[in-house]
Amino acid sequence: MTVPPADTVNPAIPTVEAAKDITPSSITAGQSAKATITGTNGAVPVSTLRLADLDFFTDEVTFGGFSPAPVWPAGADTAEVIYHLSAGGTQTVPFTNGATPTAPSGPITGFEIIWSGDTISADETATVKFDIDTSEEATGADTDVTLTNTVAADVEAPNGLTDEATAFDTLRIVNPDISVTINKAVRPSSSVEPGETVISSLAANAVATGDGAVVHDIVVDDVWGEGAAEFWNAFDFKAVAPTQVPPNTELTIEVRGRRWHLADAQGLTGRTVPRSCR
Repeated sequence: MTVPPADTVNPAIPTVEAAKDITPSSITAGQSAKATITGTNGAVPVSTLRLADLDFFTDEVTFGGFSPAPVWPAGADTAEVIYHLSAGGTQTVPFTNGATPTAPSGPITGFEIIWSGDTISADETATVKFDIDTSEEATGADTDVTLTNTVAADVEAPNGLTDEATAFDTLRIVNPDISVTINKAVRPSSSVEPGETVISSLAANAVATGDGAVVHDIVVDDVWGEGAAEFWNAFDFKAVAPTQVPPNTELTIEVRGRRWHLADAQGLTGRTVPRSCR
């Protein structure tokens, strides 16, 4: 007698994919960014789908709320968000399809959202969008910082089998700042006789970093100091050579006696003007 071969039963193995996006990828401290996290179920229906975005928020980089409402995967019957509070512990908030979850009772370090149902359909995606807010002190003592934000997605099938996936994106935060450099040169660099002329040049540069930093004015002073061997104690200001002017700006030249005056009003041609200028 021939015994027929035994049938092989392969269990349904669930799969999941995760995705994370932060837009824009670079902001100035004090601004906000929008994060989008998704979890996509594979070809096997599941009973739970979970998205977790944990251990990211701080005192200076904070959770700005969900907007718009999370998108449910088809087949889910219930959902809840679990806030991980900065002070310790968690806060669980159920929410319905199409509704925005209630905000947490205090600052959080992260959150997780769990959808449950008898059969969450295959190839379904859960989508969550939220704001990332930053303070002006978000970079600390650094000129900029780059943060990595990771999302974990996991599913469980009715047979108890699970799968998990992670994805990440980065957020660069720039401290708004203005840096200034200046260089002075006098030609000739060798000695001159009384009555001779020298040319003094001042090269100034201002660089604004971050959207919140804007250079409105560049003021370059070359004034008479209080020392015994001051430049303006030996030279008189005579004229200004052709000068490079940044685009979309105006150049104003002032000279000072007891107070500052516009150079145009001094009648520079053929006259000796006060010895300080800017």
